[in-house]
Amino acid sequence: MNLSGQSVGEAMRFYKLPPEDVIVFHDELDLAPGKVRIKTGGGHGGHNGLKSCDQHLGKNYQRVRLGIG
Repeated sequence: MNLSGQSVGEAMRFYKLPPEDVIVFHDELDLAPGKVRIKTGGGHGGHNGLKSCDQHLGKNYQRVRLGIG
């Protein structure tokens, strides 16, 4: 999970997708269980999986935060 950006980046390039067409779903400890937040771009907030995605995709992909509390 912490290195997921590598495989997501490879798939994105294989299918010739721009980062704007990629949607990353990830867990969020600071969000109440069952809550969902969606945004494009932004920082990784210390989340290692997002940090990896930022390195391999840039920052303009869509993020879906799933609260786990």
